[in-house]
Amino acid sequence: MSRLTNSGQLWLYRSKPQDDELLSSWLVRLASGLAIKLQTFCTQILGLHSGYWTGDIDRHPSLLALSRLSEGTAVPLDRVKATSLGALEGRLWERYQSGGPMEWLTPLGSLGRRRAMHGQQYCRQCLESDAQPYFRRRWRLAFNVACERHGAFLEDACPHCHGPVEFHTGDFGRRLLDFDCPITRCGACNADFRQWRSSADRKAPSDLLIFQSSLNEALQQGHHSRLPGAESYSHLFFMGLRHLVRNVCSRGRFSRVREWLLSRQGLLNFEFEEQPRWQKFEALRVGDRALILDLVSQLIQDWPHAFVRACQESKVSSSYILSYGAELPFWLSSEIDWHLYDRDYAPTPAERAAVERYLLNHGLAVSRNSINRWLGVASVSKLLHAPARRDRWNPRGAKRTRDHN
Repeated sequence: MSRLTNSGQLWLYRSKPQDDELLSSWLVRLASGLAIKLQTFCTQILGLHSGYWTGDIDRHPSLLALSRLSEGTAVPLDRVKATSLGALEGRLWERYQSGGPMEWLTPLGSLGRRRAMHGQQYCRQCLESDAQPYFRRRWRLAFNVACERHGAFLEDACPHCHGPVEFHTGDFGRRLLDFDCPITRCGACNADFRQWRSSADRKAPSDLLIFQSSLNEALQQGHHSRLPGAESYSHLFFMGLRHLVRNVCSRGRFSRVREWLLSRQGLLNFEFEEQPRWQKFEALRVGDRALILDLVSQLIQDWPHAFVRACQESKVSSSYILSYGAELPFWLSSEIDWHLYDRDYAPTPAERAAVERYLLNHGLAVSRNSINRWLGVASVSKLLHAPARRDRWNPRGAKRTRDHN
């Protein structure tokens, strides 16, 4: 143990983090390779407190622990930091926060060191084909619902007890350690996650796989040429996409769009169970999230024409889509304002002032009525006023007859 705690001393077992490996997955593999219990490895070697695993270790890693991991395994510190979810800052989010709810991150919940929610996903076939099984970082992102390599939906529960996935509790309460790494075994019932069952390996639709693949490409590159708003910065696209996801999940007026999209596939509309507003989508099980992403992908296709058509067919105008408590990216807000704003034209004070200056400069009469006529809005004459009104595609309120005589 002393060799492991000495500063600058390389560990006898120092497996490198694999491609896209989660920090928690790497820690489990290191502890097993060093023949040390995970709790002992984290507290006595990495200097973490005893209750560290009661939280989400992949969201808020200790900088001291990361430094000790870098020293003991001879892995550059930047590569060690890349195993945490915070490394996606600037690509998935503009700013990352280590605590509290976070868009696109599936919540794990906490019951001591146990998990209360089905936020950890995995692909059975990936774990089965790995030379050293490990859990990927992308399996914690809510828009990943299928394995692009095997074409099957991800699993989010133990195949035997159907409880949340707990790959970090395999050695808890055991006096003797297993020879093999327990990362593929459920900490609650000891069943193997690679165990096949009848509902496993369900094939995902090809369109959904293509859409998810484009999302992961944008996340990896930081931009994407074929996704709206992602040409320069991918986080702007993900910000707008999350707003569409939230609306598709809502019980409000936008639920009409969900109903319209489902009806085109011969499906009935449905309502979601009550969830905290800030985690409604992320807290859904993988099958529900897959359905929502499939609907949203239909809105993104041929942007913005499919989106505009769905909203107009469903009689959903801009006031039901815009979020007045949060700023929306331009690629989304501009199309909503241009195509779905269903109000009569109302000139701004700056426009009225500009017309007034024009009339004064040309020696024309200046009055409220004359300014309105130049702007093409309401005037004393109803006859002049009538052509200025647009043909409303989503009228509200009681119908009124207009007498222009």
